[in-house]
Amino acid sequence: MLGASTGMALGGWLGGGLFDMSGNYTWSLLASLSIGLVGLPLALALPRHKKPAAVRIAIPA
Repeated sequence: MLGASTGMALGGWLGGGLFDMSGNYTWSLLASLSIGLVGLPLALALPRHKKPAAVRIAIPA
């Protein structure tokens, strides 16, 4: 959550700065694409949480 919040807080600000320097959004889009491509394998490498199997308990009638 901290990474996502930081990215959302800084993304617009840094993207605007890149736009001001270059006059278009090409570098902002390339930076976003690059960061996404780096983050994808990292996210896929995270361990998966498995739900434990449901246990049925016999209730005497």
